[in-house]
Amino acid sequence: MELDEIRAKIDGIDGEIIKLFEERMACAKEVAEYKKTHDVPVLQSGREEQVIAKAQSNIQDPSLRCYAPELMNCLMELSKDYQRRDYNAQVKTTLAREDFDAHASKGFFGEKGSNTERATREYFAGGDAISFSSFEDIFEAVSNGEIKYGVLPIENSSTGAITDVYDLLGKYNLYVVGEKWLRIEHSLLAKKGAKTETIAKVYSHPQALGQCKEFLLSRGMQTHECASTSSACKLIAQGDDLTCAALADKSNAEIYGLEILEQNVATCKDNFTRFVVIAKNMLNCDADKVSVHFVIKNKVGSLYNALRVFARYNVNMTMIESRPIKNNPKNYSFYVDLEGNCNQNNVMLALEYLQQNSTVFKLIGEYKSGEIK
Repeated sequence: MELDEIRAKIDGIDGEIIKLFEERMACAKEVAEYKKTHDVPVLQSGREEQVIAKAQSNIQDPSLRCYAPELMNCLMELSKDYQRRDYNAQVKTTLAREDFDAHASKGFFGEKGSNTERATREYFAGGDAISFSSFEDIFEAVSNGEIKYGVLPIENSSTGAITDVYDLLGKYNLYVVGEKWLRIEHSLLAKKGAKTETIAKVYSHPQALGQCKEFLLSRGMQTHECASTSSACKLIAQGDDLTCAALADKSNAEIYGLEILEQNVATCKDNFTRFVVIAKNMLNCDADKVSVHFVIKNKVGSLYNALRVFARYNVNMTMIESRPIKNNPKNYSFYVDLEGNCNQNNVMLALEYLQQNSTVFKLIGEYKSGEIK
């Protein structure tokens, strides 16, 4: 048979496939109407497994059976998309909402002078705030009503995610209700009389030490971790060792009576940290960002199928972070940031799909994104 004849035969088969495809999608629409009337979810995984198994058993050529799952999955994905077109998508989570209260009680991580305190002051436009010495103390305080809002760092442009905060967002039933970006400039601070050349030990938060790694290595300085940059300053101020210094914002020099030996010693000079505001309830706001936590089955294609839904519904994913699940080796949970809000149908369709395909799903934030200045 000549090539043109073979192609003509393929064209005829394709025509039949398209006719059958239209018939199948018409049936899918009828299924959608039934599901809407009877409040049945679009996704029914048991049914999908049956369809794939039947397709494989119907293929006569054994060498083609491995392609059946991919073919049927593609058809079923198209069917679900078609069913969702007029489907009133809802993430099955009841969320209490309230108005933002800038004067409510609030807390921040670290001592006075920490970058988190600065983020708190700028986000809330002043007012008193309580200092907490650990990330989990903030979550506990918000959970038990000691404070209404908590502020914590979650991401740095140089060293990446602050993973402990992501783990706590998965652990506690709290929500991200706002964010604040700050330009971070770490300075080397020490007691009066100290000189850069004589500094042997540097104390600070692990993130700050990591962000200034090149400076510290080039001078052979030993590093020592502290709970926060400000607590490092407090430690240096209380001692009398002129060979020790702290890495922190230069404003700490005045607060703790220290001298600025070097300014802006971070490896990356455009160094930004993103801080999040957490609360018990979501806020009524002009949101343009959504954060989600989910866990999926550990099998081939699960993550790919979960994430490609965002492209399908034209939702921009701006961040993804994976975290190992404790006491469950080789399994991970995921945190994703998306552009949009829960009033947009395409966002809700994507989240509904993600929820139905996840073993754990939580909408952990809907809020106004912060500006990077």
